[in-house]
Amino acid sequence: MERKYVTTRVLELSQITASLALIYWHIFGMAAFESLGQYAVTYTLILGPLEGVRFPQLPLIFGYIIYRTELLGSCSVYAYLLSVILLVVIRQLYGNVDFSKYPSTPEAPYACGYRTVRSAKYGNEVLVYYPIEKSRANNEKYEDVEFLTYGSKTLRGLAKLSFPLLKSGFLGPLIFRQLLGIKLGVYKNAPVDESFQHKKIIPIFFSHGLASISFFYSRLLRDLAMWGYLVIALNHQDESCIHTVTSTGDDIYINLAGTTVHHIEDRPSRTKQLRQREQELIALIDEFSMKETSEGGILRRLQLPEWLQLDKEKLTVSGHSFGAKTALRAAFLDKRVKAALTIDPWMFVHHQDVLDGVFKVDIPHIAVNSQNYQRVTSFDIYGAINKFFTNSKGTEQEQHLIKGIYHEEQTDMCCLTLFELGIGLGVPFHPRVPQLYYMHGQLWLQFLDKIGFGTGHKAIEHVEKRCADFLRLNNQ
Repeated sequence: MERKYVTTRVLELSQITASLALIYWHIFGMAAFESLGQYAVTYTLILGPLEGVRFPQLPLIFGYIIYRTELLGSCSVYAYLLSVILLVVIRQLYGNVDFSKYPSTPEAPYACGYRTVRSAKYGNEVLVYYPIEKSRANNEKYEDVEFLTYGSKTLRGLAKLSFPLLKSGFLGPLIFRQLLGIKLGVYKNAPVDESFQHKKIIPIFFSHGLASISFFYSRLLRDLAMWGYLVIALNHQDESCIHTVTSTGDDIYINLAGTTVHHIEDRPSRTKQLRQREQELIALIDEFSMKETSEGGILRRLQLPEWLQLDKEKLTVSGHSFGAKTALRAAFLDKRVKAALTIDPWMFVHHQDVLDGVFKVDIPHIAVNSQNYQRVTSFDIYGAINKFFTNSKGTEQEQHLIKGIYHEEQTDMCCLTLFELGIGLGVPFHPRVPQLYYMHGQLWLQFLDKIGFGTGHKAIEHVEKRCADFLRLNNQ
């Protein structure tokens, strides 16, 4: 059993053990089961604060309270039993706080390496995912990276977003504690696959969404790297990131400042953020566009091999929501960008420019959009995206509307806390959502291959078939 699966299972299994033992004792009167139940209850009370209590565990807690207080009289024990059954069903449907519900891609030709660096001009945190030999995976020599590098600090940022009235975010490490210790299956500082001594590697830059962080897209970024791309993601310092750290070690937390997301009065602040994001992303592209052997260059600071060469004629940008808009703005402003991969591009700041045909990009572009994006906007977002595509004259353009997944679910969090997302945001939370999220990346891979930006592996046929089958069902 992988270590990342243990903690939540220990807590929830102790809860179930305690409950079943107490119920059995109540019905059949065996004292040994009462002792077992009380012991497991004590163990649960100790583990709860250490591991974090999840929403699916709440029915069991209420069931226990009903049972102990005999609130429903003789029916209290049956209410308790019902709460146990409910927890077991939820666990089965939605899984643990891990990536077990996210599909694997065994035909991918590589495993994934991981390194970090800072951009020279603005000091942004930069996460780099790249292809490594599969034999390097699970090698004890290379550390498997944790989902949240900064641990409790990132949880505080998540709490600031989730509970804006509690500005300090002090509840984060308690409420979201179950997110700690999760492993990504990417291997820190593992060497680049040596096949790239004989071919160039395509760089894909990624920009995260508003109220998000690059770590929250690790599945998509890892999948791209496993197919042979150099994936470069940055944490923006415009206070749209849940939490990031500056080059001087200062923490920057998300600052919603009481504003809404799509109202007209927010446009000046969002415009200012977008300008900063554009500058940060283009400055990063500048760095990676330098000669690979440049002394002090970013590739040298990453300690990537001197023989590694970037295919700058296929430089690609990508992003989700505000990050998708950031990517498209970089493509609009910088002719070095040759293709764009987006998820739910947010056209808020340049809505009128889109309608007027001023803002457009004449490069290959795919947009993978969620079913409910209109629900979280105050303007015709689908109309704006359609108009953007109509005005743009790229040789290859694709749009896909994915049924069954919501805008808020288009991150790794749909794999880790899907049940909590559904309850907290009031959106449907079908157990199939992690598979739909996975298909976003598969559609990106198919598109890259279609426009001549593939990595030359015959196994891409599996991706193409997977996408064809998926779209056939999705478009019915």
